[in-house]
Amino acid sequence: MMSQLGFKILIPLIAAIFSLQANAFGQESNEQLALQSFEKKVSEFEEFFNQRPMLVYKQHFSKSPSGFHFCYHRYKLVEINYDVKKTNSIVSPFFGNILITYLAEDNESCGETMSGSIKGYSTFEEAKRYRDNEACFKPNKYVPQETVSFSFAFQNKKWIFKDVIRVEYGNYALAISAALGKPQATGVSFTCEDNQAWEDLVK
Repeated sequence: MMSQLGFKILIPLIAAIFSLQANAFGQESNEQLALQSFEKKVSEFEEFFNQRPMLVYKQHFSKSPSGFHFCYHRYKLVEINYDVKKTNSIVSPFFGNILITYLAEDNESCGETMSGSIKGYSTFEEAKRYRDNEACFKPNKYVPQETVSFSFAFQNKKWIFKDVIRVEYGNYALAISAALGKPQATGVSFTCEDNQAWEDLVK
């Protein structure tokens, strides 16, 4: 028969084993939740970019009659990749990136000449007038194809959008950042139906 002392030792030991198993199971479940929910988000991004989404980019521009430069940008998906990594953070135990390679176009060509070779629209209404004019859309004259990284942190069992960075240059994707309500540099946050679709994408 086991002595009383043996029982006193055995009970805490069993409790410790169950606690370790529960922690391991919880950690594994958290990892599965993070990965599965991120893969769902990747699928949503792929579907979104396959539709050749547009956005309105509004930025400060002193040469414009209104003080602003407007134009529509359009994106065509070339390739999509993603990665999820563990971190040492308790608040954000996982970090995820969705890498989108796209062809970029804009409708500046039908706008007014504002300065040198720079064309565009001084109001949103003017830019929207040429939104559906296919002849106006030309490959972006600066970077017709590039890869951007959408970054997310896993917090409270949800993926929270952080930023979108141009991979080659390591700086912000200005037009997309502004459409997502996180304008950088000369960009201005601008609300419209096309931009709302981008904000919904990262929620």
